[in-house]
Parts: sequence; C-alpha cells; structure tokens
Amino acid sequence: MAIPSDTAGVGSVRRLLGDLIQHLADRLGQAVRSWDRVAPPLLRYLFFLRFQLSFFVALVAIPTVVVWVAPRMFSNLMVFDNAIQPLYVTCLALTGCWLCMTAVMVVLTLGPERFEEVDKHQPFIQRVTRARLVLCRHRFVFFSLPALPLAVRLCLSAESNHQWVILGVVLGAGAAVVILWAATVLYGAIVPAEDRTRMCGVLLPERWLPQMLTKRSRSSMPRWAAMLGALGPGYLNEETGRPFPEHVAAFCFLLVLGCFWLWSFFSGRYYLLHGEARELWPALVYLEYSLLLATLLLSAVAFFFDRYRAPVLLMLVMFSWFSYSWAGNDHYFRIFSPVETGDPNTVQTPVPTRQVVQGWFERQPQGRKPVMVVVCASGGGIQATAWTARVLVGLQRELGPDFSRAIALISATSGGSVGAFDFVESYFRNHDAPDEEELSEALRAAETSEHGATAWALAYPDGIRLLFPWIKERTLDRGWALEQVWRWAFPWKDGGRRPMDTRLSQWTRAVAEGWLPATVFNATFVDSGQALLFSTTMLPLKNVPEALLFGEGAYPGADISVVTAVRMSAAFPYISPAARARYVSEETGDVAQEDGSTGVLQEHVADGGYFDNYGVWVAVEWLRRVLKDNHQRLRHVIIIQLRAEREAATKADYLVPAESEHHSGWAHELLSPIEALINTRTPIELARNDLAERLLHDEYPGLVSTVVFAPGHQGPLSWDLTPRQREQLERDWKANGPEVEQVRQLYLAP
Repeated sequence: MAIPSDTAGVGSVRRLLGDLIQHLADRLGQAVRSWDRVAPPLLRYLFFLRFQLSFFVALVAIPTVVVWVAPRMFSNLMVFDNAIQPLYVTCLALTGCWLCMTAVMVVLTLGPERFEEVDKHQPFIQRVTRARLVLCRHRFVFFSLPALPLAVRLCLSAESNHQWVILGVVLGAGAAVVILWAATVLYGAIVPAEDRTRMCGVLLPERWLPQMLTKRSRSSMPRWAAMLGALGPGYLNEETGRPFPEHVAAFCFLLVLGCFWLWSFFSGRYYLLHGEARELWPALVYLEYSLLLATLLLSAVAFFFDRYRAPVLLMLVMFSWFSYSWAGNDHYFRIFSPVETGDPNTVQTPVPTRQVVQGWFERQPQGRKPVMVVVCASGGGIQATAWTARVLVGLQRELGPDFSRAIALISATSGGSVGAFDFVESYFRNHDAPDEEELSEALRAAETSEHGATAWALAYPDGIRLLFPWIKERTLDRGWALEQVWRWAFPWKDGGRRPMDTRLSQWTRAVAEGWLPATVFNATFVDSGQALLFSTTMLPLKNVPEALLFGEGAYPGADISVVTAVRMSAAFPYISPAARARYVSEETGDVAQEDGSTGVLQEHVADGGYFDNYGVWVAVEWLRRVLKDNHQRLRHVIIIQLRAEREAATKADYLVPAESEHHSGWAHELLSPIEALINTRTPIELARNDLAERLLHDEYPGLVSTVVFAPGHQGPLSWDLTPRQREQLERDWKANGPEVEQVRQLYLAP
C-alpha cells in the first residue's frame, strides 16, 4: 500500500510544480507583452529627456569624481573656509535642479503634442500624465535629491570649517528658494490667471504671488508670442492663442538665473582687472554654471529638433566647426613689436653669455674663488610653484643674501616658472638680493590660488567663444585670467595698488648690468615640437635645431611681458590654452600685426613640460659653455634641482618599474598607445638630463655637484593650495634638512 501512496504524492508535487511554472510563464508573457507596449514610448521619452537626466547624473557624479576618480585635480574644489562659498555652490545646485525640473515638465506635458503622440500609445500617455502629477506633488523634494550628495560632501570636507560650511549650505538652500520666488513672481506677471493651472505648480504655489498678481487676467496675445507658432506644435496654445505656460515658466526661471550669470561675468572681469581675484566665486560654481547652461541650451534645441529626429549633438558640432572655420578664431598671447615703437630699449635681445658671467663675477665677494649656483625648477602645478619659491626663499634665509647673488641662472618650466618668476621679480624690485619683506611677499604670491580665475574664464569667455567664435577679443581667455592673478600678486612697497607689467627686456637690461640672475622660461612649439626659450641670456643653440630663443630665432627683436612669458611656459592645456603670438602696439595696446610673415610666428606655444619638464637640459648646455672658459676661476658649481614630487627626486627612480595592475582586452589595445606616450615622457626626459649631467661631471670631475630638493608627498594638480597643503609644504621643506646641509657645505667649503 505504501508504493501507490508514494506515487500519488509524487504526482501531486509534479502537478503543483507544473501549475507554478505555467503561472510564472503566463505572468512573464504578460510582462513581455506589457513591456512591448510600454518600452518603445518609455525609451522614447527617456531619449527626449536625455540632456536633463545627464545634468542630474553629472551633479550626482561630481562628489564621486572629486573623492575617488581624480582627487589630485579636483579635491580642492570643495575646500572652503567661510560660509559664502558653500552658499553659492548649494544655491546654484538647487536652482539648477529646479530649472531642469521645469525642462522635464515641459517634455512630459507638451511632449505628446510636440512629438505627435496624442493618438499613439494612449495608455502610456495617461501614465505619463499620472507620473507628471505625482512629480508635481513632490517636485521640490524629488528634484532636490541630485543636489544632496554634493551638499553632504561639502559638509564632510576634511579641510573645511564644518560649522561655516553647514551654515553656508542652509543659507544656500534659502537663497535658491528666493530665486525660485523671483521666477514665480515674474511668471505671475506674464501669465494670466486663467492659464496658471496648466503649470501644475512647477513653480511656487499661486499664494506666494503678490496680491496684485493673483487675479491678473489678460486675453490679448503679446506680439512676440505669435512668432512661437512658426516653431510648430508644442509652443503656442491654439485655443488661447498664448504660449504654453510651461515655456513661460522655464523662460522666467532662466531669465532670473541669466541676471546672475551676467552679474558673475562682469563682476569677475572687474575683479581680475583690479586685482581682486579672491572675490571671485568658487570654481565649483562656474563648473555648475557651465553644466547647467549647456543642459538648458541642448534641452531647448532638442525639444525643437527631436520632432524631426535630427541629431542635436552632431548639428552643434558641425555648427561650431563651420563657425570656427569661417571666423578663423584662435587663442593668442601678446608680444610687442619694436617696429611699431621705434624704442630700442623695448627690443628683447638676450645678453651674451660672456657678459652675463662677467657681471656675475663682479657681484661676488672678493678674496677667493666664488661658487656658482644654477637652479633648475620643474613643472607640477601650483605645488611646483610654491615649492620652487619656498626652496629659493629658504636657502637665502639659511645661507644669506650672498647665496642668492651666487645664482647665475634659473631654468624653469611650467609651475616652476611661476615660482621662479616670483623670486626673480622680488630680486628685480629690490635691485639686489631680496630683503626679508620681499622674500615673504614672493612666498605668499607663489601660494596664491588661481583656480577661480581659470574656472571663470572657462565658463565665460571661453564658453562663449565655443558658440560664437567670431568674437574679436581673442586674448580674453583662461591664459589672460591667469596672467591677471599673477600681475596683481605682488604688493608695492609704497602701499599702492597697480599691476606688475615688467617686460622681459627690463630683466635683460638688469642682467646686462650685472645685478640680476639670468632666467630661462621653457616653452614648447606645439606644431613642430621645438623648444621656445624666453631667456635673458644667450644660449649655445647654433647647432641645436630643437630649440629657438625668443627675440632671436623666434620673433626677432620683439618684447613680451614677463607674466605672459611665464604663462606660456605654464600653458598646460586644458588649464591654459595653447596660443599663437600676436603683435600689439606699445603705446595703445591695439593690434599692430595680425600675423607674421615667418612660419615660426604661426605656431602655437604651449607648456614647456612637453619638451623638458625639469629645465635641466638648457641649464647644462649653458653651464657647459660657461665652464669652457671659466672653470679655473670657480671654486665649485652647484646644480640645484627643484622637483615637484619625491617620486622623481633621484636619478635612479625612473629605472624602477612602476607597480600596476595587469590589463588586457580590447580596451587595453585601444588605450595602450596613448598610455605609452604619456608614461614614457618622464623616463625619457630624466634619462636625457641624467646623461647630460654625467657628461658634464665627467668633463669637470670634482667641480660640479647636484643637489635635488623635492617634497615628500604628492600635491594637487590644480592651481589651488589649501592651508593644510601649505603647512605640509613647510614640513617638507624642514624634512629637506640634509639637502640644505649639503648645499651649505658645498657653498661654504674652502
């Protein structure tokens, strides 16, 4: 009897499992059929909202990029020490979310009419309507969520004053509500009362309107609204003859935000022109502005062209390409033409090496053979700038003014050029080795943050140039903004406020007179790969076609502002653009010559790190020429290398294979050529410089020594230093005590 019982039980289980599988199959089939009905219109509307959704994704992704993806480049964007800066960031983040919210509602409300979906997929359109109503009911909470990660990250920033940041975030939310209220009032002044219900409360409720606007009605259509009818369905309400309120709401919101955009543009330009760069908005605000305006522009263009299934991004790229081709726009840096001025003092002619060395000998203490010091400053962003100035200032404080007078040449690249400029300019102002006040000011100037100026220029003049390349003011760009910060970095001893406009020819005359060290700022011609050297001394380059001297082989006789020369040496795209030279009049500053007659003048100039990121090659070649005739007159030669990072501080480091993960697959095949180009630049440059130094040491054994100074940590790659990073550089300088002692022994040894 047990066997039949077991057989019946197994059959029951099988039937139960079969019924369950059949039920699941039926439900899966229903889901597939439902998805077949819903998926096409759902995906279509997600496509219509692609730019709005991209803004929300980008806003959420900003903290992720800052913290995990590229912290060295962007982490300082979220470090604040007062409540005003996080107020701006939070206000714009929330305002951007709510403005994109209106753009979303435009598509959800008017999309069926614009994209002819009224008769197609009617059940889905009903679902869209219900979804829109749900979103409207909880609109401010739902659409504020993308700004929440950014606000939380601001409050948790390790180096920020948390109390001030939290206060700024709260005040920023309040400021966003004020902007929303202003847009609501403007909307109420334009839209009559009978049309406001269609807005579904995307802006603030009608009770927030002033009493005089709550019952305002208007039946006539404004003249400008009639033009919207030519754009097709989805713009003009045929029943009322007036624009759809959704478009009016978006326009009002955008108009209020545009007022702040104009204020930020003109105030930022004023601050830069008058040396008040610290008053600029945080760089993160300009980044948010750029994202928001790009989103709104693309959303508006897409709402029109998606009806015709035209590729929006492709059309914008083609428009920009044709505009640039027609306008012939480019980035320029200013040089001064001696032909225009007729003033021989403005002619930049590097001083012959023999004359430089003779002037150097004359300023050395008498009684024994002097020690010659040659400084090589590497690139590496603002860390290289601050480190170069800190080491030069620290060595003078440790060894006295005579040590600074012993410096015969400074060869600098990129960020190191900015730090070298700060030190040499203080030397130039003091007409001798800098005093303690000048040293302190040089150090402070080298640590001045510039990322706000760069972000402002990227969001405004360069952003406008992207769409309207025919704008004539072509020197107003990111490079110009950096120059303004550096021009105003030095205060004047008389207490006045005016920019620094020292010319390279003025430095050259000081070198010729024998009281200023020779200086070389290394840059690179992008088009040919040659080095462009902004130098105050002649260099032995007759048999070296890889390099050209400014004022000699390149731009013969022209002059340039020292700040502009430094900017071109530190013109690392995309922080500062590669640019071409443009002659301007000495007296008026107007364009004296659009382009030159030589091929060299047509080339773009960029960061010197592409050719030599360490400035060693030029220094060794110059030193070899000097020692040829003067080695017996010198007690010793010290080559001081200033590296921005410890990882490249020793000559053997580049020979050690770096630890990395194993990569394979098509992505590695695609990216490996680019990765190889990037990763081989530093070892090749270090190997070349090491070989040049070894040959010099072998040629003059016991006469030449090299000392390398480098911080013990990696610094930011942006143009911004936080207070904690400044303190870390001070600790790194103290940790270089053995190197200081080595220089002391070499310099003071009999």
